[in-house]
Amino acid sequence: MIRFKTRLGARLILLILLLGTSLFAQDKDGSGCDKIRDSDFVGMPISFDIVDLELADLMLFIQEETGCNSISSSEVWNVKLTGKVENIPWNTALRNILLANGLDLINTVSTNGTKYIFIADEEKILSEVDWRRNCYRREAPLITEVIYLKNLQSCSTTVRCGARDAEFARIVEAIKRMASERGTVETNNETGIITVTDIRISLDVMRGFINRIEAVIPGNHN
Repeated sequence: MIRFKTRLGARLILLILLLGTSLFAQDKDGSGCDKIRDSDFVGMPISFDIVDLELADLMLFIQEETGCNSISSSEVWNVKLTGKVENIPWNTALRNILLANGLDLINTVSTNGTKYIFIADEEKILSEVDWRRNCYRREAPLITEVIYLKNLQSCSTTVRCGARDAEFARIVEAIKRMASERGTVETNNETGIITVTDIRISLDVMRGFINRIEAVIPGNHN
């Protein structure tokens, strides 16, 4: 567990760690830099109790202990941080401290392949996330999946078929709203089959929707 409350304290703690066993021995190679926002990445636990600590000092400590280089927009590098976290993964602790002070982070890679943590105000990070999401939607490969609606594959009377067709149309309309701009949805009303071609993230949303209405979706990937 690491605690520091002043700029000087942060440097003293850093010196002690460099002379002894690193708290982040498992993360030292920088392997977590490109996963820092991933929910399934869990760094080594840490505790922070900081008051008016400059962002530059905190990131120096993180860099030494994790191997993660960091850059920031010029207006936030000298921002002073205050906050407290208790025994949580370092990547979560870092982000919590930043968010509590109006900042956020995202992973990035330079042209030579070096991984960085980029820090800026929340609005700028949100813009970057949106830009990346839009790039992904434009450039991600398209995948085709065939969706079999188990509960809609047969009917025996006009009344039942009318209700079935209305339900099928409702489901198809919902799936079309989930499709990306590049996505296409083809349907076969007689068999209750929907063929969707779209990017993976949209297909996953559709899959969750279909699972919730208890349909079966065997994949058919091209």
